[in-house]
Order: sequence, then C-alpha cells, then structure tokens
Amino acid sequence: MCKNHYLQWYYSQNKEKIIKNVKEYRTNNLDKIKERKAEYYQENKEYIINKVKNYRQQNIEVERSAKRRRRARIKNNGYEFYTEKQVLELYGTNCYLCNTEIDMSAPRLVGRPGWQTGLHIEHVIDIALGGPDTLSNVRPAHAICNLTKKPAEVL
Repeated sequence: MCKNHYLQWYYSQNKEKIIKNVKEYRTNNLDKIKERKAEYYQENKEYIINKVKNYRQQNIEVERSAKRRRRARIKNNGYEFYTEKQVLELYGTNCYLCNTEIDMSAPRLVGRPGWQTGLHIEHVIDIALGGPDTLSNVRPAHAICNLTKKPAEVL
C-alpha cells in the first residue's frame, strides 16, 4: 500500500480521534498558532497581497453578490443566487429610475471620475426595509440614482 493510500485509510478509520486531537492542539496552542501565522504573513506579505488582489479582480461579482446576500441573510429577508448578467438580460441596460442608458464602462466605485453613470444593482424594496435579495426584487440603475433614490436630472 502506498503512503498516500495508507494515510487516506488511516484518516477514514480514525477521523473522530484526529479531529479531537486537532481541536485540542488548537485550544492549547492558540498563541503559538497566531505567532506562526503572523510570521508567515510577514515573510510572504507581497505574495499574499497579490494573491488576494488577483482573486478579487477575477471574482468581483462574487464579492458584490456575497455582500448583498449576507445583508439579506442577517435580516432574514430571503435571498437567491443570481448574477449581474442575469439582471441585465432580464431588465436591460437602462436605469429603472430615470430610464436612460447606463454607461457599462464607467467605474462603479463612488469617488472615481464618472462613477455617477456606472452600474449599480438597486433593490426595488430595500433589504433594510424587508426586501429580499432576489432577481425579482433587483433592477439595474445608475450609481447616483441608486444612492439618491431618485432619477438623476443631469447625467
């Protein structure tokens, strides 16, 4: 039996014991573990920062949708998985508040030049007011329309 197969077999036979030992070790050595994590971070800081940055750039929609779902879950409003692409396919690229075209190339972060005309996913019934984070409760909107909750007069 090769070493890898033996380890898999051993783990399957002793799973509860191993988990108990790991939990016990973590409880008894919390300071040591934190110290090692801090050392690792300092030794690999640039690598870790680049890895996180690349992940966020490649998975920006996942980050945004996770925040919306988390807010809805905390409020017990209900949520479903949907993508921004689904929202745009279903409702188009016009702002539902002012009914003008959304600039899909505009930055979406507030404060960057041109952010006002960028895409925001707007909840018809806000999560804070009991609305769910579902495809039927969201619409595309300009950032400025979403933040002021009224159509922008001059875009």
